[in-house]
Amino acid sequence: MFNTRHNRVAGLGNSEGSQRALNLLFAIRTIQERTGRDLGATFLSGTTISNSLTELYLLFKYLRPKELERQDIRCFNV
Repeated sequence: MFNTRHNRVAGLGNSEGSQRALNLLFAIRTIQERTGRDLGATFLSGTTISNSLTELYLLFKYLRPKELERQDIRCFNV
């Protein structure tokens, strides 16, 4: 799920998200809370960033939330 003021950006898809994506987020956050760090999960893809920069933001949202917070990036609009 996400909020944005942009409406013509490749890769944004459905702003409501999906149950599968939410379940994945909860699973990753559980691992991160247990370790106390942004580690414990890895995403593998051959075309991660070539499709859109939105995918790069989403990777960081899932895998490196503390780094996004450290850089004061709280939403896709930044």
